[in-house]
Formats: sequence, C-alpha cells, structure tokens
Amino acid sequence: TGELYSNKPLTIDGGMDRVTITRSSAPGTPEFRVIFFEGVNAVLSRLIVSNGRSSTFASNIRIRFASLVLNDSIVRDSSASVGILLSFG
Repeated sequence: TGELYSNKPLTIDGGMDRVTITRSSAPGTPEFRVIFFEGVNAVLSRLIVSNGRSSTFASNIRIRFASLVLNDSIVRDSSASVGILLSFG
C-alpha cells in the first residue's frame, strides 16, 4: 500500500521466474513510487518493477545518495513528471 523504502543495504533476487513488485492498478489506489533507496548500496536481480506513479519525479525507482545495480530486471509501465529512475547525490 506504499513504496518499499530502504536506508540499509539490500539485495532482492526474484529467482528464475522473476518476481514482480508493482503498485496496484485498481481504481482509487494512491500514487506512489514503487521503490526508494536512500544512502545505501542496493542490488535488484531478476525482478519486474512496474506501475509506479508520481506527480513529481522517479515513479518506479528513486535512488538518493545511493547506488543501484539492476541485473536481468525489467522496469516498466510507469508515469512521472520527471524520470522513471532518478538519482540525486
């Protein structure tokens, strides 16, 4: 019901079938980005990240003062004023 936020090192591996992390598309679902990493090193492998919505910026994945490695992953179906994946710092 809200974004996945991490300010601690994190690795997520979706396995051979690729796990999907998504914001619901049901009517009335509030806008939010799917994942926000702040000040950490993160690794996302074999995932599908989708349906993020933001009226500001970085609708699917936002990284702030962090590093992100995407391995064999898909980022799709998002909407934001500025950027789908955005980094500051």
